[in-house]
Amino acid sequence: MTALAVWLATTAAAQEQPPEVNAEHYRPAVDAHDAFATAPTSSNASTHARAEAIWLHDPLRHRAADGTITRTLAEAIGLNLSAAGSIGPLRLGVTAPAWLITTGAATQGSITVLGDPSIDLRLSLLEPSPVGLALLARGGTSLGADARQLGAGGPFAEVGLAAEVGAGRIALRLNGGYRATPSQALGERSLDDQAWLRAASILDVGETTHLSVELLGDLPVVAAFDPTTFPVEVIGGVHTHVAEGIALRGGVGAPIGVGVGTPALRVVAGVSWHD
Repeated sequence: MTALAVWLATTAAAQEQPPEVNAEHYRPAVDAHDAFATAPTSSNASTHARAEAIWLHDPLRHRAADGTITRTLAEAIGLNLSAAGSIGPLRLGVTAPAWLITTGAATQGSITVLGDPSIDLRLSLLEPSPVGLALLARGGTSLGADARQLGAGGPFAEVGLAAEVGAGRIALRLNGGYRATPSQALGERSLDDQAWLRAASILDVGETTHLSVELLGDLPVVAAFDPTTFPVEVIGGVHTHVAEGIALRGGVGAPIGVGVGTPALRVVAGVSWHD
């Protein structure tokens, strides 16, 4: 089943035109060496840099009242560039995404567009020994990706908490909080502010390699528990250091729910450096 199979049926009568919504909710954790989107509560390195490529398959489809199904956003290939630095317990990071290729009925050609750049803050409160705790904050704005259904459509901000616990070779990590975003419409439903959740289970399989499984979910406050507005995705991957300070990562994501922002398939691959 594609990511929006249920939504295709439930919104047909309410909406003739393709929706102007954000079909991409994934944001990389700028200094996580063993996970994709779930931030750690602290880091051993003071400087990080990462380049990460993303491919999305069928993140947004639209069904008109006459039954015609349009792949509003069929394929998207993007690049996330991020960097972060730490001073004591405070970490400051920046992320600059760009969508290099987009195809589908709403794209009007596969023209490169800038994504939603953001500034990320983390204040570590407790070191993970064995329990870690941190405050998280992020803010940014859209620079054109909303025209391809891949952006928030304006300024956004979020606050949250990060917690983690480790036991031997296994670490469990949880991020959650509140995100304020511009209002968007899905038929008669309003998609605006969201409660967000990121959870990761990480297994150390050697001195240089980690396996991760992550759960990503965003719950709109106004349309809470409506499955067509509640994107949930799972991402599994491997992270390995190939040289001093250099790591490679790769992962595959699949939808659990049917909400907008859960592609039928996500592929992530990246390289990172830390001091």
